[in-house]
Amino acid sequence: MIGIAHVGRQALADRYTYLPMIGLDVALVWGVSEIFAHVPALRRLLSAAAACVLVGYGVVAFAQTRVWRDSETLFRHTLAVSPRASVIHRNLAGWLRTHRHFDAAV
Repeated sequence: MIGIAHVGRQALADRYTYLPMIGLDVALVWGVSEIFAHVPALRRLLSAAAACVLVGYGVVAFAQTRVWRDSETLFRHTLAVSPRASVIHRNLAGWLRTHRHFDAAV
């Protein structure tokens, strides 16, 4: 996570921020909670806003699971977004070859 040992070509992947962000997230939540602890109306408003954000994240995550259904769907979605991604073209061709779709793989 600190860049000493690189693992493949994905050295800048978002997943490397998950663990370092835990401390900042805890500090943010506790700090905001402490600030609004003495103002009940604002606490309720903040709680409602947080619930709306969480529901929104849930909806987006559910929609994203359709993209992650299987490797072929993921590769095709990636190519729709980034048509010049040569690694994904190669991965999709490999998947198609493995599933005996030789013409499509070519």
